[in-house]
Amino acid sequence: MHTSRAFKWTVAMVIVTSIGISIALTWELCWNSFINVALYHKPIDYSLPFHPAIEHANRIVIRADGFNCCGPVDETNILFQITAADEIADVRSHISFLALTTTNSFQETCMCCGSPGMDWYRGSKRLALTAIVHGGKIRWKKFSTARFMGIRVGYGDAPLTEESEQWLREWLSSHGVRDEEYERKRQQAGAGYPPQGVGSPDP
Repeated sequence: MHTSRAFKWTVAMVIVTSIGISIALTWELCWNSFINVALYHKPIDYSLPFHPAIEHANRIVIRADGFNCCGPVDETNILFQITAADEIADVRSHISFLALTTTNSFQETCMCCGSPGMDWYRGSKRLALTAIVHGGKIRWKKFSTARFMGIRVGYGDAPLTEESEQWLREWLSSHGVRDEEYERKRQQAGAGYPPQGVGSPDP
């Protein structure tokens, strides 16, 4: 039996409309299912990945800008840089993170870009672009736990130990870079800030 063209078009339109209605009614469920599969978090121990990445650095550049989450960064706002091998090794050895494993870096990351920026180079090659966040954390893309379709995305803030935080503040201050937030609190509280045994203020 011959089927008219009009009938075929009617059947096609019914099928397309049915699919459209199904998608309209279930798109949120489908999208959430896709996101749950595609976007996930891979736990990370903050103390593990950083030091191997900077092990062979022979130059540290301190920038006025923070991390590149708010836009591209370059070296136009360099505050100072060091190339002395002994000082680089000293800085590296005094960076220590709290021994913890995070399962979701989004929940532990500040919305600001941090300051100053602290980049590690081997010759002209940048080994790690980082920033100090409120004096007490270091931001780096490899501190991110987030993965989208298996690819790392975003960044994370790794908390420093109290001793490391204090040493880093003093080292930056010795090069003329002061933490204004910390200095303001110290001046308000007197020369004894932070209190003995308490360490530096919370970031």
